[in-house]
Amino acid sequence: MPTYRFRHPEEAPRSGWSDGNAEENLRALRSVSAFYQRVAGAHFPPGVHRYRGVDEAPAEGEEWLEEQVRALRQRRLAAQNKS
Repeated sequence: MPTYRFRHPEEAPRSGWSDGNAEENLRALRSVSAFYQRVAGAHFPPGVHRYRGVDEAPAEGEEWLEEQVRALRQRRLAAQNKS
C-alpha cells in the first residue's frame, strides 16, 4: 500500500465514511457506548498502573477480567431468578 505525504491537512482527500457531522457522530458513539455498558458492563480501573516486573501486568489484567466474568454471571443469575 503506498504512503502519501501532505503538507497541510486540507491537501489530504476526505474519507468517505463520515460526512463530518460531529453531533451525529457523537450521538452514534454514545449509543454504542450505552449498548456496550448494558451488554458487557466491563470496567477496568482507570489510571496508570505501575508494576515491579513485566509479569505482573498480565496477571492483574487476568484478575480484572475474572472479576468482570464473575459479576456478569451474578447479574445473569439474578435476572434468571427474577423470572
